[in-house]
Amino acid sequence: MCGNLSSGNGGGFAHFGFSWNGDIEHNWFIFNQSINPTLTTYGGGAVIEGQGPDGFVNVNGVLTECGTTVDIDCPPGLSDGIGPGLVINGNVFQGNTAEEGSGGGLELQHVNGTDVQRNPSNPNAWYAVTVTGNIFADNVAGWDGGGISLHDAVLVNFSNNTVASNDSTASAGVLFDTTGAPNANQPPPGCDPNATPPPAACTNTSVTTSNFEPAGLATERHTATFLQAYTDPNVVCPAGHSHCTTFSNPRLDNDVFWQNRSFRITASTAITSGGPVQLVPALSQTATGSCPSGANYWDIGVYGDTSATNHSSGLTLAPTHSILSAGGYSGNSSARPGFAGQYCNGSRVPAEIAPQLCTGPNANANAPGCIQPGTVGLSMTVPGGVPDSVPPPLPAFTLTPAATVDEGSNWINMFYGPLSWSNPTVAHTSGTPQTPLGNYNRTAPPGAVLPAPYPNP
Repeated sequence: MCGNLSSGNGGGFAHFGFSWNGDIEHNWFIFNQSINPTLTTYGGGAVIEGQGPDGFVNVNGVLTECGTTVDIDCPPGLSDGIGPGLVINGNVFQGNTAEEGSGGGLELQHVNGTDVQRNPSNPNAWYAVTVTGNIFADNVAGWDGGGISLHDAVLVNFSNNTVASNDSTASAGVLFDTTGAPNANQPPPGCDPNATPPPAACTNTSVTTSNFEPAGLATERHTATFLQAYTDPNVVCPAGHSHCTTFSNPRLDNDVFWQNRSFRITASTAITSGGPVQLVPALSQTATGSCPSGANYWDIGVYGDTSATNHSSGLTLAPTHSILSAGGYSGNSSARPGFAGQYCNGSRVPAEIAPQLCTGPNANANAPGCIQPGTVGLSMTVPGGVPDSVPPPLPAFTLTPAATVDEGSNWINMFYGPLSWSNPTVAHTSGTPQTPLGNYNRTAPPGAVLPAPYPNP
């Protein structure tokens, strides 16, 4: 699945609703995108989502199923879940984007629902997802979880995976007051759209600065809808999934989480008239795929925390036998994993050729696409509409935020590169394949024996 675009959840692939013993194995999900100008969308590479019926609304003090008399947008009710026995094994999720939501590579959403409600004290009857031996690399999420994101997904077993060089930009419209977000399949954290009146968490008015979010694997507290499944006082959490009544707490074992970058957005109060949008930290690439210093790494975390080492949400993940570049989780390693090749997302125009557009015998500093050396990482003023229409010189960002004020509330888009499997600036022999930019298999000294295909830490 390559180069697909979806206006809903799941840019490259979608598992919607209920199925028995699903098996998603040995696929490549690369350069897919989920984006919608007016809605929050999830799962740039793929989404695994249990569908919920229409929720209920308060009509003159009476709870009534939404949409029964008037055709209006409805907040979802409690999901029936995704079904038992789903396995996601041996796939590659690379270069995908969830522009306005979470889960740049993979989104697990409403995995559980009525299965928990019907069997509160028997977790063996709850639906589980086993995620093993996958590579999640160089994906981007506009909200959080550049690699993977979990929402209302209680029983997720995540082992022997590599999650590296994914980015979260905190640029999704929901963070800046998206009108349709409360009625989306996954409302903003703390927002109960069925409440009267809806809580303040359903809107984020007058926000000009977003917060850093987890970039590799992200999870959060259960939605108000899913909490309905936990009204029985005799709930028993599955082994290895403590605090199951509070948040999606996956079992993380034998994984590599490495240099997943967390960004945030600052914007002018005059953004509605095309003011500057700034990605923080601003990083400067010197070559296609290079990974500049100064990045903010946040490999795993819970929405509501403020950094890789701050757990102000009151909830903490518990990885075991894994490698992490940030977070300080005891019992794990911080040693470099030794990838055969790693690259980082960056400028849409390759840094190697950008100066040539402005200098040399055919130089034209005012030519479209000309990028002046030394301007990387500066703010960018963007007119309403098309971000690429800004007059040159055009600053080259590592990941460029552009305000598009005519697109509802989701007025920040991300455009970046390289959107290529290989480095387009490197010459190669005609008729032979180019060397891939990234190879996230791990290497070892001569004579060492490594399990295939993705070695355990």
